[in-house]
Amino acid sequence: MDNLIIASTSKGQMRPWLEVLSPQYPLIFSNNLEKIFSEGEESLHDENILLIVDAKLLNETYQLPLLCKYFNKVIIVGEKFTSSQQIEFIYEGASGYSDKLIDKQLILRTVESVLNNEIWLKRQYIPQMLKEIVAKQSFAKKEEQSDNEINKTISILTQREREVVGHVYNGEENIVIAEQLNISDRTVKAHLSAIFRKLNVSGRFQLVVFLKDLQVSHRVSVENPS
Repeated sequence: MDNLIIASTSKGQMRPWLEVLSPQYPLIFSNNLEKIFSEGEESLHDENILLIVDAKLLNETYQLPLLCKYFNKVIIVGEKFTSSQQIEFIYEGASGYSDKLIDKQLILRTVESVLNNEIWLKRQYIPQMLKEIVAKQSFAKKEEQSDNEINKTISILTQREREVVGHVYNGEENIVIAEQLNISDRTVKAHLSAIFRKLNVSGRFQLVVFLKDLQVSHRVSVENPS
């Protein structure tokens, strides 16, 4: 049978939920999620547990993605959250959002729906959520196309040249780069000449501007082992 955990700062905050659900499901109340983890972290992965968490406790203790990592299903219960905030809970991994003061009849429906692998959210918010999903997918596609172009551009550099680029982007002078890479200042200048030629830039300043335009600061940093 499905097991429920209701987590809140106090039982009074979630009294209607406790009254409705305790006769129907095995139920634990907790005001300390950390204690639940410490007492049975391994079992959280093995059991079909639904966590119903008061958003006030969530804000004080845990980020939602972490909770969703340990619990099969999570329902956020809150007050006065905007439609965008409620939808964001779903994006972050929650199975549903409910206002704290909903009718008692809806409490049981909320839990049953989530246990049946449905998303619980106000019907009027679904079109907005779908629109945002499409927008996110479109943005991701553009990012992927940009990454492909970046990879194509950077791939013409050797590994050592990429390391030099990373140091230049960080504003380091040739002598510092030479010390960091354990090479001579003359070798650094040779690498820079090759980089300028391959990327068709005239100097260090244009190189940095070029990199910013490509939004590759994160990429050269990752590939810079120093």
